[in-house]
Parts: sequence; C-alpha cells; structure tokens
Amino acid sequence: MDRQEYLSRIPKVDNILSIPDTKKLLEKFPRNIVVEAIRTVLEELRQSISEAKEEELESITIDSENLIPIISKLVEKIM
Repeated sequence: MDRQEYLSRIPKVDNILSIPDTKKLLEKFPRNIVVEAIRTVLEELRQSISEAKEEELESITIDSENLIPIISKLVEKIM
C-alpha cells in the first residue's frame, strides 16, 4: 500500500463521533472540545504518515477504535 492509500484510510471526524466510546466522551465533555481533540489526533496521524519511511507505514494505527484512547487522553488534557 502506498502513502496516499494510507492517508485515504484516515477516518473522518463524523465517523469517529458515531463510535459508542466517543458518544460517552460527548456525555462528559463539550462537543467542541471533543471535536478539537479528534481533529488534532487526525492531523498528527496525517503528519506521521507523511513523514514515515516506507517500511514504517505498516506500523501506523489508522483504525478508529484504536484512536479513541488517544482522543480521550487529549480531551482530558485540554479540560
């Protein structure tokens, strides 16, 4: 898989917002904070993919479910 394919597999903000664990975050924290955290994590993911060496790409996690703990920690840090 080439770099562009990895970038195209990054989930959309709305897809992450529809995950049950994200909905739990939205019950505890303001929506704008959760969305800001999601956007930040996705941008960091884009940057990691863009800067990674070809052989490192496979080790980068793109799955939405696996991003939730990272997003959750960032939300708590922002608050």
